[in-house]
Amino acid sequence: MGPLIPVVLECSVYVQIDGSDRLLWFWALWEAAQFCVLSRLRTPLGKPQDTFAAIETAVKQCSAAVQGRDTTAVPASKPASLSLQGL
Repeated sequence: MGPLIPVVLECSVYVQIDGSDRLLWFWALWEAAQFCVLSRLRTPLGKPQDTFAAIETAVKQCSAAVQGRDTTAVPASKPASLSLQGL
């Protein structure tokens, strides 16, 4: 019965992650950051400077939307982080 316990725990972790938008966003951002580091910031967005500029723009758009300064910058159905789809 010992080998069944890790399988059950593993399945429950996947169920918890699948049911949590916060964990899915955390995982997606973690993977994007890991990709940037491994590729030395040379991404489909361009050279390192272009990658940083795209990330900065997305962060500024999210910040403005959260603070309510610019509600048109990020439509509710399309978060600013989707502007980094090239990662």
